[in-house]
Amino acid sequence: MHFPRKIRSPHHNTKVIIESSPNLKLKLRGSDLDRLTKIILERVSESFPQLKGKTVYIFLVGRKLFRKLREEYIGQALDSDVLTLTYDTPQGEDVLLGEIYVNVDRVFKNALKYRRGVLEELAFVVAHGFLHLLGFTDENEEKREEMFAIQHKLIEGIFKG
Repeated sequence: MHFPRKIRSPHHNTKVIIESSPNLKLKLRGSDLDRLTKIILERVSESFPQLKGKTVYIFLVGRKLFRKLREEYIGQALDSDVLTLTYDTPQGEDVLLGEIYVNVDRVFKNALKYRRGVLEELAFVVAHGFLHLLGFTDENEEKREEMFAIQHKLIEGIFKG
């Protein structure tokens, strides 16, 4: 798989640029990753017009780098699945909204734990990252349930037959 991978939502002019750690061995096809990202991007952009014209970077990283980034940016070297960095940017088009770091090792573990396919778990995590970029939080049970409901709606039907 070659990186960076650039995905654009033609209806909303929103861009996603996917990067990967050089040593990371992904067991995914590039075409599957592109298709999944495009579907999520379209659905998120449709539901949240404030994404129009924005750019989001998604970095696929391993556990070790992920923990280092969490330590650096939020002071906790926990082993979670996603870290989102939102930028205070001016309004307008072609503005970098933020970065989503995905702990691919955790995605593979969670796929086994929750008995889902790896792409489905990755979709769930990427959708979660987008929601954090849009200001959603999961700091308590009520907000976490709200986020999970939106995430499920965003990926609904992608993985059916």
